[in-house]
Amino acid sequence: MPHPGLGQEVAAVAVVLAAGSTATEEVLLEHATGELASFEVPQRWRLTTDELPRNATGKVIRHGVRV
Repeated sequence: MPHPGLGQEVAAVAVVLAAGSTATEEVLLEHATGELASFEVPQRWRLTTDELPRNATGKVIRHGVRV
């Protein structure tokens, strides 16, 4: 994501497909903080049950995803 001072910042879109999933931004942030360097941890999150838009080869169309 664009950032006015830093140029860019990390954002994440989590697709939650499991029925009854307990995933929350707090749970994901805690996990990311334990696994990633501080500058890699997303500052913005979006949880969704919608599938991500993909092209014909199956790659995610990133400009079609909004956080």
